[in-house]
Amino acid sequence: MANPGLTADLRVGSVLRIPGTSVKPVETIAIDTVDSAISAHIPDSAGVYRIGLLLPLNPKFPDSSNRHDFRIDPVSRIALNYYRGFNYALDSLDAKYNTRFQIHVYSASNDSSSLNKVFRDAYFDSLDLLVGPFYTSQFETTADKLLQKGVLNICPINKPSKILFKRPNTIKTTPSESMQISAMAEFAAVEFSDSNLILVNSNKFQDTQNIEFFKDRYAQSMGVPDTFIEDAITEIKLWDITNEALKMRFPDTGDYVLIVPSKDQVFVTKLLAGLYEFTIRTKESYRFVVYGLSEWSKWEEGLDVKQLHRLNVTIPMTNHIDFADYKVSQFYTKFYSDFGYEPTDFTVQGFDHCSYLFQVLSESPQQWFESPEEFQYNGVGANYNYRRVLEDSGIENQAVRFYEYDQFQLKLIGEWPSIKTK
Repeated sequence: MANPGLTADLRVGSVLRIPGTSVKPVETIAIDTVDSAISAHIPDSAGVYRIGLLLPLNPKFPDSSNRHDFRIDPVSRIALNYYRGFNYALDSLDAKYNTRFQIHVYSASNDSSSLNKVFRDAYFDSLDLLVGPFYTSQFETTADKLLQKGVLNICPINKPSKILFKRPNTIKTTPSESMQISAMAEFAAVEFSDSNLILVNSNKFQDTQNIEFFKDRYAQSMGVPDTFIEDAITEIKLWDITNEALKMRFPDTGDYVLIVPSKDQVFVTKLLAGLYEFTIRTKESYRFVVYGLSEWSKWEEGLDVKQLHRLNVTIPMTNHIDFADYKVSQFYTKFYSDFGYEPTDFTVQGFDHCSYLFQVLSESPQQWFESPEEFQYNGVGANYNYRRVLEDSGIENQAVRFYEYDQFQLKLIGEWPSIKTK
């Protein structure tokens, strides 16, 4: 079959359906009232599972008479790379497991019309589970529709946790920021209970929610009531970051672990610069380990690498490609040998998600369909350890890896929930 833009072959027996790209009036999608008590869908097929991939794979055609003149927009490129990784796992792991997948690939643009075409497909109602779609509103609509039959719906990319609310059939593969902060709080409660642990408050309104959420999770992890959180962790507010101000906040020399759950780049930049100068002026009589957010990794060009390393800046990461990991280097070497180019981060995610499905559906398929949160998996680019925060809502991956800037590289120092330390 001809599929412009898809360079990876589908498996034998797979079906690729791409709706037309003509513009039509917007259609509404009717979803019946959902009974949240609907039982999970358990496939009756013996070792053969019908899996749908709903991805935005449509190439974009400029105004041209040449139909071969097309381009792939960024979202479609991500989807294509994800599909390549998923398909690569199908080819690589098929012989390893006694489980067969029938993959049905659908494509939908970010509109209700193309999604309706997918819903009208005769095979859609027979799916055992669905991966996708990428767009938030489409995912919510699709998950609601699948919930009527108890079919699981996997969100393959990072989305807000609200997509899980009142949708117990949903699986969110990437931990949200709040889940990362929760992991940091639980990790700190175990690792730093005997340390000089300081919570740094930027005094910025946008960071207030993160501060309060961290304190709440830390108190729970320490087993103390919220009213006693002030005794469990020291909180300082910093707005004037000078040597004099830092000396007042840290009257005693020694080692400190600072938790800085701030997304304010200006504040973080000033804080790291101030702490860096402070350690030099005090002749390293103060030693800091600074825990930040994964958001900081996007600011590397705006942050001073010397400061990151001197202050032992550590951040939680969920899909970091760590080339010091043997599994990662082995995967990249094999992929390059097979295709002649390197995989992207989303290729690795697609591979991990398909590998995860192979493992759980080979070992305990019925139990997984009933309680997917009970199963864990360590992938190439990420680990998967799910938590159902609300009983009537979906599950979210809570697995986080902590990386420290050390010797001018990111070094894995710990994982949560499964901790391994230096």
